[in-house]
Amino acid sequence: MELILLGVTAFVLYLIWDRRRHPTKRCRPCKGSGKKFSRWNGQAYGVCRRCGGKGEVRR
Repeated sequence: MELILLGVTAFVLYLIWDRRRHPTKRCRPCKGSGKKFSRWNGQAYGVCRRCGGKGEVRR
């Protein structure tokens, strides 16, 4: 029982540490480019709404 509790505690501490070390991740809709792409021809035509053109969003 103690071993399971120790494992869960270690996993939670790792998640907290990882989020502080890497607070942002790549924006999924624009794939980190910061540009909005057209669905029918695949060309960029504006700024991504989710990340505002930065290419990163908070985790």
